[in-house]
Amino acid sequence: MGFLSALLGLGALAALSGLFDSSDDGESETPGEPDETPETPEEEGAQDTGATVTTLEDGTVEVELGEHETGGLVSLIYLDSEDTGESSDFYTKFETRIYLAPEGTDLSQNASESSSGIPGYDAFVAGNGTGAYDLEALEETLGLELLHTIDLMPSMPDGQPTFPALIDLGLDALDQVEANAPIKSYFLEAVTDGDDLSLFLPEDYVPTYNGVAATAVTDNVTGGDETDWFAVEEGAPTGLVVDTQGGDDLVTTKVDDTEIRAGDGDDLVIAYSNGNSVSGGAGNDTINASGHDLVITGDAGADQIHTYGSGQVMGGEGNDTLYAGNDQDHSSLSSRWNPFEIALETGLPLEVDGGAGSDNIIVSGVNTTGYGGEGDDFLSVENGAMGYGGDGNDHLQLSAGSTVFGEDGDDLFTMNEFQNAPDSAVATGGDGADTYRLAIRGANAPDPEPYLRITDFDPSEDALEVALWNRDSETIESVTLSEASDGSHTDVLVNVSNIYGQPPASVIIRLDGVTGMSPDAVVIQA
Repeated sequence: MGFLSALLGLGALAALSGLFDSSDDGESETPGEPDETPETPEEEGAQDTGATVTTLEDGTVEVELGEHETGGLVSLIYLDSEDTGESSDFYTKFETRIYLAPEGTDLSQNASESSSGIPGYDAFVAGNGTGAYDLEALEETLGLELLHTIDLMPSMPDGQPTFPALIDLGLDALDQVEANAPIKSYFLEAVTDGDDLSLFLPEDYVPTYNGVAATAVTDNVTGGDETDWFAVEEGAPTGLVVDTQGGDDLVTTKVDDTEIRAGDGDDLVIAYSNGNSVSGGAGNDTINASGHDLVITGDAGADQIHTYGSGQVMGGEGNDTLYAGNDQDHSSLSSRWNPFEIALETGLPLEVDGGAGSDNIIVSGVNTTGYGGEGDDFLSVENGAMGYGGDGNDHLQLSAGSTVFGEDGDDLFTMNEFQNAPDSAVATGGDGADTYRLAIRGANAPDPEPYLRITDFDPSEDALEVALWNRDSETIESVTLSEASDGSHTDVLVNVSNIYGQPPASVIIRLDGVTGMSPDAVVIQA
């Protein structure tokens, strides 16, 4: 037997003898006390979870997660608004709300284009949630435990602040918070007094257009066939050329003398500076341009062009929608992502040409002129502007002080102006059988100036139709004619009574060069 086997055998015998050995007094030997008392394992319910919040005398807010807490800290920069009709109290709540969020809480990583996706909404609907998905419903659906709220209303900027500005204010409020875990922040907006959550963004959201982030432009640049977003920001050189090539692109500029060639695709161009040249290229483009000495061309496609300032606007081929005005001292594009604004001088020349196609054109302001061009166009001429219908059967809408020319075609002229407007409108029909359709408002002037002057009315082929805008309170009693003694014109007097106790009034439509016309030639619309 070897030594190790013998040692094990002796040990076994000793153990057995200990089992059967007993002392004479019948008491067993007490083993010695251990050096340390063993730790009792903590029960799961006694673990250090949750969070505690302490506000110190200096205003510091301490947030501490428990040692065993598996959730995390999030903050919602929450904005709520209610349309009261008063801009001063449009926003009703603006605060940073700090929560304990359960482990695995799914908070969307929205970009600017997907900001309407609100976390938890699908789960709320799938769980047969009832009522509006408001802040309370979101908190309950996601299991968010509110720990602390910081009121931000005292720091709310005037007007409609941008998302970056609001997020920065919410993050600044967290400077007074000390936490033993990171706080991930999000921006959440509600509308209609909190009933609808409309927008959700992470603090580090990236503005995108068709999924593409902006490329800052500091030199001439050429794009590709996919979507590009080129941004010429303040501080970039003047006179840059941005050529997007193909794709549905976005170009923004706040720098003078930028030349933008949008190329093929349905492009969006926003240009708020002077001396810019924009070519939309083929495709259905949207161009918003404000400034002076502008040259804007939509080119082929059904384009939408909005222009303020001075210069030239050409729709090109296609059925375009064009708006142009020079009667505002500034122009702004309300955007809570990246607003645009420019100061303007009023009354400088601005020309708008629809070109080929049946276009919708609105021109406003003295020294603003609209040309319908080819096609059956709609041309609204407002606030002292001038308009030319061009070829085709056009619809020309007048306002006080405007001057319009139908030119070729059987044109329709409409006017829905107040009878006591300060300036008369002037219309020249041109070739074709034209119709003048008037809906008179507020006929109450005792000695009115002509409401409308028509320079070439031909009773043998043109038509004059009169009606009242408010037929519930006013009535056309009769139509009478008054010829000038020198035969230079005939005044058509539309005699109107009202239910307000005001004296009857006569609305004058002056027909230059017309004599011998019968009152029956004037059609009264019921």
